[in-house]
Amino acid sequence: MERGSERLVAGWRDGGFALDEELVERVLRISSQFDIDDWYIAGQPKPDLLRTSFAVKGVDALGPVVQDLVGALDGLGLGRAGGLRVFPRGIPADVFHVELQVGAR
Repeated sequence: MERGSERLVAGWRDGGFALDEELVERVLRISSQFDIDDWYIAGQPKPDLLRTSFAVKGVDALGPVVQDLVGALDGLGLGRAGGLRVFPRGIPADVFHVELQVGAR
């Protein structure tokens, strides 16, 4: 009979990872030039979730931001444990709400 704790450990091995300082610094460097709405890091004993959202003004600024964020996440092997969302605001869209999540809860 399998115990719940064994399932948790197996799930962590299959999809878990720890946030490293370099990744957090890269994401902060990319997002710090914008108005940050939310910044959240969680996980004990090791941080394994980063969630942030911020507003980017202008479509010309959005492309490089998305490219930089995808570059920061490249090679992490996140699978289902990561996501980047972009929501246009306004008609015509002049502000874009960017949400990034690394890790899963």
